[in-house]
Amino acid sequence: MPTIWPRHSGGTAAASSEAGPLWAAGKAFDNSTGSYWKSDTSGGPWWLTYEFTGAVTVTEYSIYGRQSDLISPSAWTFEGWDGANYVTLDT
Repeated sequence: MPTIWPRHSGGTAAASSEAGPLWAAGKAFDNSTGSYWKSDTSGGPWWLTYEFTGAVTVTEYSIYGRQSDLISPSAWTFEGWDGANYVTLDT
């Protein structure tokens, strides 16, 4: 189970695809520089989600690419669910 560092544990991570257990969606949320999520497909677009258990206020987030491959997203959408719709919080 991934942990959203530093304050939240629980919830469910999911992704459009995973390249295997070493690159599972939850790896994107474990605050470890040695682990990461990786899709098993090339070309994108890809999606990555985390469904919190209970109400949560997100005050900041970071996106890191793998330095060894110089991979990082060129575009993204950060969305939240308001109970009825997804709301774009950042792009």
